[in-house]
Amino acid sequence: SSQRLLAVIAAHYTVAIEELTPAQIIAWFEQDSKVRREQGPEAAILKW
Repeated sequence: SSQRLLAVIAAHYTVAIEELTPAQIIAWFEQDSKVRREQGPEAAILKW
């Protein structure tokens, strides 16, 4: 769910979910996409 994913992102930045900024969320998605491209889908957090 979205709540679970936000918890993963917040843990990555060591902040509370409520303190996440849109820029942090976007940067996290971009990094996860880069991991998927460079290391394969198994290494990425998102599986879709």
